[in-house]
Amino acid sequence: MDSGDPNIIDKVFTEIINKTHGKGPNEIQKMLLLVNKIDDAVRHLRNYAKKRKDNQLLESLIEFQNKKSQAEQG
Repeated sequence: MDSGDPNIIDKVFTEIINKTHGKGPNEIQKMLLLVNKIDDAVRHLRNYAKKRKDNQLLESLIEFQNKKSQAEQG
């Protein structure tokens, strides 16, 4: 993330997603929890998903962010 190079960032996301693909929603949630800990990573992941038209990842990300907001409010 520190480099800001979208090619490197996208490559990292691709590798992570390939390792979690087919392993169920728990693995995606673990990835989202990890990404959430890194500054600007959620934004980069959202852009990554949009570029690839990965609606499943976008939906998971939106659901994750909604749950996070609810937890912070209550």
